[in-house]
Amino acid sequence: MNRSYPSIHLRLTPHFDAHGAASGLTVCLELPHPNAQLGQPLLAFKTSQNNVPSSPLRECDIAAFDAQGPLQVLFVNGPSDVLQTVNFWCMSRRTEGNLRLVYRAFARDAMILPPLGIRVDLFRDQQGLLGAGTGFLPRYLSSQRYRNVVEWTLPPDVPAGTKCVSTFGKGPGPVSHIGPAQELYMGVYMVGPIRSYPAFPRPHIRDLGFCHWFGSLPRNIYRDMTRYNEQLVPRMVGYFQAPGETWRVFIRKGAGRHGAFTLHRCCILQYTEEIEDMPDHLLTHLFTHELVHNFSNMDAEVDGYDNKWFIEGLAEYYAALLPYRFGLRNKDYMVRHLNRSLQAYFTSPRLRMDLREAVAGDWYAAMVPYKRGCAYLMWLDGVLRRRYGSLDLRIPGPLDAIVIRMSHSRNRNRPFRAQEWIHSLGRYLDLNEIGSHFWSMLAGTPLDFDDLWCHDLPYRLVLCEHRILDFGFDITRIPYGRINGVVLNSPADLAGLHDDDVVTWTSDFVDCMGDPAQPLSVTIRRGNGVDTIQYLPRSEQKIWCWELEM
Repeated sequence: MNRSYPSIHLRLTPHFDAHGAASGLTVCLELPHPNAQLGQPLLAFKTSQNNVPSSPLRECDIAAFDAQGPLQVLFVNGPSDVLQTVNFWCMSRRTEGNLRLVYRAFARDAMILPPLGIRVDLFRDQQGLLGAGTGFLPRYLSSQRYRNVVEWTLPPDVPAGTKCVSTFGKGPGPVSHIGPAQELYMGVYMVGPIRSYPAFPRPHIRDLGFCHWFGSLPRNIYRDMTRYNEQLVPRMVGYFQAPGETWRVFIRKGAGRHGAFTLHRCCILQYTEEIEDMPDHLLTHLFTHELVHNFSNMDAEVDGYDNKWFIEGLAEYYAALLPYRFGLRNKDYMVRHLNRSLQAYFTSPRLRMDLREAVAGDWYAAMVPYKRGCAYLMWLDGVLRRRYGSLDLRIPGPLDAIVIRMSHSRNRNRPFRAQEWIHSLGRYLDLNEIGSHFWSMLAGTPLDFDDLWCHDLPYRLVLCEHRILDFGFDITRIPYGRINGVVLNSPADLAGLHDDDVVTWTSDFVDCMGDPAQPLSVTIRRGNGVDTIQYLPRSEQKIWCWELEM
């Protein structure tokens, strides 16, 4: 007998300006019998995230109704930090029956640049608009499961060719998915002259991976990556034993630099004109990294630590390994990206940082979980494969079995944290020893691959000496358009960068992190002159690093 779930309805009505461009949405969110008390926090709304304000809303902008009639929404300040601010929505009296909230959300152009990551607010792009629910929807504070329904209402004067799609499927008719209330908040919503790949449903083929965008894509994304996504998703679904999963990549043109952000069963990929020069191996890694997030995760610890070492570390490791295992890329691709992570890990100036004590806003610290997590999982995979004789990286090993079992546990709403991780490893290795090693890794003890320096592995490890990464100025201030925090006698200082230089362009910082020989280029305007300064962002201090050979 099929279980019946209460339904949360999200109805979106797009608005268009005089030129036919989508300019905003009317949001109608209906919650089934929330039974909220006076002053009880019922919803949470991010008023800003990643230095970008969300859709501006005042209490008087929100119309609220329940079975007794109108009521008022009251804002209460919630937990905030340097990356986000939050307020809670409370009701002016106890609610009766279903609660309906109606308000207008406005979209912005590509003008605001976040210091880290990409924008997820409601965003205008080439006559359409696209945004994550986190930027214009409140999060319903409920732990129940619901039938989450999305429906679009198109006005009579809608421009010709307008289409609408969300994480849950194509509109305008209602589409639904059973899951936690947060699915709507973590979804992506898109309306306008949308183009898609695959463009049409194909007989006898179940499409699992979709790409959606406005306008004309850069050639390498349109020609190569839309098809790569189509090939990758079914293999990933089969690998994680997750039948019925779909994956949508929402692609938009933005300002600043390229990047991606994963939400529920989808991601937003932001590109700039420069992405056309991005090599295939980097695009492949980017697409795969985001897709891994859809299938495997780890719950935050009770003390609040987010376990990003696993969330981002596994995405880094699998983004290097799985395209090779699936036969979509060759061995050179895998070796290149594992070495990029190893070099970034060992040459980080935060090599010995305790992951639980990372300082918000520190770019070096923000990148540590990606590279340390990847290096740890690579080390662990090598230990397990050596112990159990599973040396072919094209075949899943014990680590993969743990990851898949873990993803299934989380899908059944069973928490999976560090202790569960250690106990899972205890089925294969000494529990006390592997637990002690894990906590040491988290605290910042550098990983030692010496035990894997042998010939009975699918790869060979060698020691190399590299200089430690040092940009020499505060790169988190780059989006504000000026050089800031130049350190005396640092590589940036010696190259000629000065505080208050106006920045018009930079090359990719992450590329420098993963390649000890990659220079950084910065184009600046000083007075009436424009100059491009190039230097190697490495200190004179060297460190021994493990690298991989095949």
